[in-house]
Amino acid sequence: MRKFSLMSGAVSSLQNGILESDDIYRNGLPASKFSLRDETASSTAADANGDQHTRLVQQLLMQHRLQQASSQSNQQSDDHKTTTTTTTTTSVGSEELSAAFAESRHVDPFAIVQRDLSSISHSIRQVIGSDHPVLETIAKYFFDTQGKRFRPTLVLLCSRAASLTPVESTGEPTLPMAVRESDGSSLLETQQRLSEITELIHTASLLHDDVIDDAETRRGVKSINAVFGNKLAILGGDFLLARASVSLARLRSLEVVEIMSIVIENLVKGEVMQLKPSSSATLFDNVDTYLSKSYYKTASLMANSCRSAAILGGHDALAAEICYEYGKYIGLAFQIVDDLLDFEGSSDSLGKPSLNDISHGIATLPVLLASEQYPELLDMMERKFKGSTDVETAIWYVQRSNAIERARTLATACAENAVAAAQQLPDSDYKHAMITLVERVINRSH
Repeated sequence: MRKFSLMSGAVSSLQNGILESDDIYRNGLPASKFSLRDETASSTAADANGDQHTRLVQQLLMQHRLQQASSQSNQQSDDHKTTTTTTTTTSVGSEELSAAFAESRHVDPFAIVQRDLSSISHSIRQVIGSDHPVLETIAKYFFDTQGKRFRPTLVLLCSRAASLTPVESTGEPTLPMAVRESDGSSLLETQQRLSEITELIHTASLLHDDVIDDAETRRGVKSINAVFGNKLAILGGDFLLARASVSLARLRSLEVVEIMSIVIENLVKGEVMQLKPSSSATLFDNVDTYLSKSYYKTASLMANSCRSAAILGGHDALAAEICYEYGKYIGLAFQIVDDLLDFEGSSDSLGKPSLNDISHGIATLPVLLASEQYPELLDMMERKFKGSTDVETAIWYVQRSNAIERARTLATACAENAVAAAQQLPDSDYKHAMITLVERVINRSH
């Protein structure tokens, strides 16, 4: 397979003078691919809290600028043409990305870990068992509605793919190593528990999000707050976080407890950022804020869960960093595509109302990118689209601009980086499944 590295083409473009900013790349050269360091548990946790995040935002913004500069002439000629929202997603991406997808497509990422996934629902029901019937009913109502189990799948794939890499003699786990499968992979009980914890944290965040957004549906059924009320929905989310914390402590890994605890902090940071309007005078600042919020709300949980899976497996720093990079970039791609689908999808296909974000005053990436062509959007963003015709006008601007195409290009850049990370792992069906999962993220329709 032909491999490609993170941010391919950026150095040559810099040398051609497209960009002059030293804040993004020191001395005109990119940072090392994964910026590996000799990290302690505390420095790893600090990294999870945003040190590497600053670098990833800068890298993605640079790549976005490069792509914008390379197609500037085309954009100028298309400024006043209507852009439809039916962009073909099967053709996006570089030649290398398409080749990687083609080589890995034979592996179904959900099917390959189906046996591991099948026990998650049962285990979660045991974890959320409560002597308070109302809390138990609320929690089980949500889990009875089967979601995609996307985040547990990430953890399981990274666990099995990384199990083919060296194990440090001083590393974890403290529990006995699971029996290896015929393909050489293995899964620890602690890693299985981590996949459940990840789903509990994610579900708790959804319960809280639905209250903030006053949502009426989730996964195609009535939301918890619509059925039980806001107070019980909030308490239900708190209950799930409490159960997740107990399960996390039982992993007996201080480093993983620290990393995953910071993830919960990041979720709150992201939600607070979303409540504040982003209407800076520059597109760079607006997209920077958007990517920061997307990391905290979405990518942090995926990235640090994948990193924790490698740590629990006792693998070296490189394997843990690779898993982190993979989760980070697939998480950012996931969020960008989610925001695209808010404009492109229907309520039936999404399982929640379409145009939900802009209706609640939230400016997502398509709106931010459209504001470069239509600065009138900045005032609408400042007042959170509360004007009588703001929502309809903003949608019209987005559809008339090339914002959808540009946002999808940025999602593809994230996909390239996720695949580049996965390609560093030993060859296996689990690695191919990780790559296929990236393809499904950027091509998904719901």
